[in-house]
Amino acid sequence: MTILIYGLVTGILFGFLLQKGRVIRCDKQLGALRLMDMTIVK
Repeated sequence: MTILIYGLVTGILFGFLLQKGRVIRCDKQLGALRLMDMTIVK
């Protein structure tokens, strides 16, 4: 049970950091795949 809670907390924290870094936007992901936008890599 504690492993599930640990995974939930880790997922929420990871999602928050992705949202804060504006990495979730589609144009940022496409730019990273095309090696034009290095926001995700940083």
